[in-house]
Amino acid sequence: MRIETTLPDPRARQLAELADELHMSKSAVIEEALALLFTGLVEARRGRRVAIIDAESQRVISQLATPALSQVEWASRRERVTVSEGGLLRVAEAVASPPKATAALRKAMRPARHPRNG
Repeated sequence: MRIETTLPDPRARQLAELADELHMSKSAVIEEALALLFTGLVEARRGRRVAIIDAESQRVISQLATPALSQVEWASRRERVTVSEGGLLRVAEAVASPPKATAALRKAMRPARHPRNG
């Protein structure tokens, strides 16, 4: 299959550098990236994460996170929330007639003051 894509310049440079470093075609680098993403998605569906592990200590150094992997993880943890009719009425009333803001809320909502550059 032939696919045409547009990459931002920094990503295009990264792709070219990886292809040179690994002595692979750009298509092969993209194939590797897709394989890695697919593996991550399969594991995310199983409730697992892809991790970077230190070879010597076997400690997890970091975890791989991408928008797609995070989306799958969040989707797998959805919970059903049931609200009673009375609860919905209380929410509707609060929206229609919200309570007055407290002093603490007004203070929290004030724009941050930034020192001026001289």
